[in-house]
Amino acid sequence: MRTIRLAGMGALLLSALVHAGDAEWTTSGPLGGHAQEIVFDPTTPNKAYATTPGGVFRSIDGGMTWTAADSGIVADTVYALPLMLDAEQPTRLYTFDSWGRIYRSDDSGTTWAILPGSPTGVGAAERMGSGVVVSDIHPTAMVDVPGAGQPCALLLGTATSGSGNGAMLYRSNTCGLSYTHIGDGLPDDIAVTSMLFDPANPSRVLVGLVTGGVGNQPLYVSNDSGLTFTAMTLSAIGSVDRLSFGIDGDLWTVVGSYDVFHSNNGGASWNPVGTAGISVTADASVADRAWIASSEGVYRIDANGSLYTPTAVFDGLTPNPSYTAAGESVPAGARHLVWRGGATPTLFASTTGSGLYTLDAGGTHWTPVVAAPAAAVIHALAIHPAIVNAGMSQKLWAGQTSFAGVPRPCIHRPTPAPRGARRTIPCALRISPPWSSTRPQCDAATATTTVWRPRWQRAAIRAT
Repeated sequence: MRTIRLAGMGALLLSALVHAGDAEWTTSGPLGGHAQEIVFDPTTPNKAYATTPGGVFRSIDGGMTWTAADSGIVADTVYALPLMLDAEQPTRLYTFDSWGRIYRSDDSGTTWAILPGSPTGVGAAERMGSGVVVSDIHPTAMVDVPGAGQPCALLLGTATSGSGNGAMLYRSNTCGLSYTHIGDGLPDDIAVTSMLFDPANPSRVLVGLVTGGVGNQPLYVSNDSGLTFTAMTLSAIGSVDRLSFGIDGDLWTVVGSYDVFHSNNGGASWNPVGTAGISVTADASVADRAWIASSEGVYRIDANGSLYTPTAVFDGLTPNPSYTAAGESVPAGARHLVWRGGATPTLFASTTGSGLYTLDAGGTHWTPVVAAPAAAVIHALAIHPAIVNAGMSQKLWAGQTSFAGVPRPCIHRPTPAPRGARRTIPCALRISPPWSSTRPQCDAATATTTVWRPRWQRAAIRAT
């Protein structure tokens, strides 16, 4: 990774240069990028939602095409937002940002509102950049409480930068408007990283922690919907990052973003799978089978007692040739796996740098989702200091930072257009123009926004 300084805009971490197409902003990478969360509507599998560093997106065709659905979210989505769907009221969605603001949408993501009364103490009055420290409790995870007659019930996992706050778990029965502190038996002040209800028992919930409690036990179970907990027998060091139930009740989990464990007796005992992964999901149709997302691709794991057979399923996971590190192509590593339900369940994979993929019915080949949700976030504009005798299309560049050492497309430039010309750009590339403090409005139907290009003034161009 190299550092380049552009015309008074400071240092940007860059990984690739890109070329412009005709009259639009372009990048060497796909708009897909990395989707942090993908959630399918359990009652309408063709409706789905995803979050990326570009915002929140919605699909109505089974995840094949996506449009922006983030009106009302004021957070800077450099880090993809989490996402939770209320299964009893599937048009209701929740998310939260790094400032602790909790949002709810009651219209399938079309509009969002900040909720008051959260344990974080952050409400609509707080604004990004205000410097106000409202609470030392921060949201980390959310899960829908299942069961008929509970359309407004959810659990909120939290973390704290302080001490003496007790268990980091809360429950709301009011669609996120008020919360009750629960979680007796959980260690005090230890952050919650993951939660999952047992699909066969709506009163049984598993809670994973960022570090282990007594005896390095990072996983706890409750049989009364989260009121009281006992430690499970999983002894491991690291955070419980993912949890998944199989169709026969077996359990799969990832600890420390690396070690995968499996239990075929409800969590009474655990076995290391032996294949490292970032996330894991049980197969939607086959018992004793799971799929592991790793930096290399995706592995299918078949369990036979305590024996685990890995099968690499890489076919079709083609690296984006424009993503390079030290001159070498970056593998299309998988980050997150999720099943789309219906008569024929389909496995989706979110990759690092190569967008979304779907697995074929035979379970052997991946196909890219061409119109994946946008994940580009532009943070700075600059005039290239070394390009003098050229038009603005050659001199104006937009910068995007890279995170966690993962190369991403991060330099953009506009194409030639007459001064004052109008152009349409993806919503993810919206910036605050020099004459305004707000970003252009996004057209939710097309996921684009129309901007006018005035006479450029180098000193007036600024970062969002």
